[in-house]
Amino acid sequence: CVNYIGWLVNYDKTTYIIADPSEVTSILNAFRAIGIDNVAGYFTPDVMKNGETVSLPLITAAELAERINNEQVFVVDVRGKSEFDEQHISGATHIPLGLLPDRLNEIPQDATVVTQCASGYRSQIAASLLRSHGFANVYNLAEGKAAWSLALPVE
Repeated sequence: CVNYIGWLVNYDKTTYIIADPSEVTSILNAFRAIGIDNVAGYFTPDVMKNGETVSLPLITAAELAERINNEQVFVVDVRGKSEFDEQHISGATHIPLGLLPDRLNEIPQDATVVTQCASGYRSQIAASLLRSHGFANVYNLAEGKAAWSLALPVE
């Protein structure tokens, strides 16, 4: 299992880094500063390009709008409370990214799960985390708030 970022670290599991070789030393120093010492190695970005890793399925706001109308979709908004309170996709379940590992039981295993945030970055981490915990049908909403607030009903 791969650790994601400092505040989602499982210190009992091995961490791997994806980075340019020139950045590895500074990343390791930053990781050590927050107590991440179990780094087994790193991969270069070209490994990602060569398809040697598993990529997360992406979904657009328009595709999500279509799917919401035709199938059971469970949308997980992983933004902070103030962001969620300001505006969110109608029917989305709010689980901030930092709390997601402790609230996995709130997400149905039998539904299509779509993680979303303001830009697609936090939701990518969330989708990866869900996949690592056995959720098979997980998509990352790759478009940010500007797209989903226009394509989907919001509150």
